[in-house]
Amino acid sequence: MKSSRADPNEPRYCICSQVSYGDMVGCDNEHCQYEWFHYSCIGIKAPPQGKWYCPTCAVKEITGSDKQ
Repeated sequence: MKSSRADPNEPRYCICSQVSYGDMVGCDNEHCQYEWFHYSCIGIKAPPQGKWYCPTCAVKEITGSDKQ
């Protein structure tokens, strides 16, 4: 019988901290703590046009709080 458990070593993404599944979009901030997001978690239905920043990184872009 095949186990239905996820591989504990599989990377976790998104604000939901789940594995990769379905449609996902990557944050264009190379230092994003999540990297990839499920469309349903961020409320989109189609791929964004151009650069896309997750809600957390978008705030950092606007405020400049991610500057080294």
